[in-house]
Amino acid sequence: MKNVLFLTVVFLTSITTFAQKRKAERDTKLWRYEIEGIAEGKEGTYLIKVWSYNKKDKIAIEQAKKNAVHGIIFKGFTGHGKVTNQPALINDLNVEIEKEEFFESFFDEKNPRGFMKYVEISNDATIGPDDIKQFGNEYKIGVVVSVHKDRLKTFLLAEGIIKPLDSFGNAKKPTIMIKPSDDWMSLPNTNFMMEFDNQGLIERRPNYEEAFIKYPNLNSVIAKIDAEMRKDGFETKSLDFTLKEIKQNRAEDLIRTKTGEKTIDPIEQIRIAAKADIEFVVYWKIIKQGPRHRIESFRLQGIDTYTNKPLAYAEGSGDWASMSEVSESDLLREAVVSKMDGFKAELLKSFNMMHEKGREVVVKISTAADWDKNLYSNFNGDELNLKIEDWINENTKNHQFGSPEVSKTNMTINGCRIELNTSTGKAQDAREWVRPLKKYLFELGVPGVIVVPVGLGKVEIFLSNEKPE
Repeated sequence: MKNVLFLTVVFLTSITTFAQKRKAERDTKLWRYEIEGIAEGKEGTYLIKVWSYNKKDKIAIEQAKKNAVHGIIFKGFTGHGKVTNQPALINDLNVEIEKEEFFESFFDEKNPRGFMKYVEISNDATIGPDDIKQFGNEYKIGVVVSVHKDRLKTFLLAEGIIKPLDSFGNAKKPTIMIKPSDDWMSLPNTNFMMEFDNQGLIERRPNYEEAFIKYPNLNSVIAKIDAEMRKDGFETKSLDFTLKEIKQNRAEDLIRTKTGEKTIDPIEQIRIAAKADIEFVVYWKIIKQGPRHRIESFRLQGIDTYTNKPLAYAEGSGDWASMSEVSESDLLREAVVSKMDGFKAELLKSFNMMHEKGREVVVKISTAADWDKNLYSNFNGDELNLKIEDWINENTKNHQFGSPEVSKTNMTINGCRIELNTSTGKAQDAREWVRPLKKYLFELGVPGVIVVPVGLGKVEIFLSNEKPE
């Protein structure tokens, strides 16, 4: 009798547990969960807290792993503390329907190539009192898991489930130039700096040509990061190639324009030649211990080449590796890869804002000493500075520009918002944008108009009696 009673209890318990698991499976099919990022691990892993709905801890733990991977693929997550927000690997929810057969197999726990390869339970599956919240007849249970996001993304790319651009939607990608930071260039073991005479003020500038010659690893370091950016559809410009192009085309003579003692900054020469939208500036410091080395610290910064304003930032460190097995470039790539998705997302957010509001440029107008007119002189019934301001108002995006600073001989307009491209699709910098202004000034009766690019985002226009040749 006791054996029959025992077997009955076991049978009923099994039925209850099975029923609860079936319900959990149904909830998982409906993807009833919430996820949040709580920490970044090594090699592109993230600690994710998954809130699933169930009555049993054990079943909640099993479902949490599946929910976490689903969330990484289709929802993304909000980061806390130092963890940056991460976009979903797939933005198009139709993919889950279109690839139903694939995902049915992928989320099968018995599939050796399925989701279980990319997720692990963290903290020995411990669930604390604060991780259980009651909602009616069920519980919301929080479980921390570790997800190998980079490996998961690589797998989905290889399977053709996502395209390189899917991670960031259909937004137009900016053109990137990757450069070592000024503080890396001036480290004691590098010190690749040179002096630049900025109108009598001696300043230090990075000497990239010397760096490429004396630091052979620099090209491979840039190439590794370049490859990571290209994976997601970013167009890149080579710093090394741009330097060679400037030298071969005698670009110094072509783009250095003297007006008095004024010359273009070497950094701006590179920017004008490359015409990249954003500079990806990287700093890294390596420490060595016997046969091993690691990235002690690195910093990534995105800089708007037109305004020098920062657009994105990330920092971190790397793990120890054998010097004979892992090169400096691979060491840095492995260190930064876990930060790249968040960094790229920040870049795109800033770039999309430029598309929406326009890119900022600065226009400065000066009069030559030999000109018998000034910016307060009357041209066709109004002061010249007001005529120029009217033109700026008509040609800026949404009529957005800063208040002009005006004197008899100088006029500066900051914050002129311009379209990123011309009507023909050509990339538009400040020099390109003021070409119609030059024509307008001629039509008003200004004899000599010379446009000098000071950088991608700034031009100076000189007005004089001297007609251009």
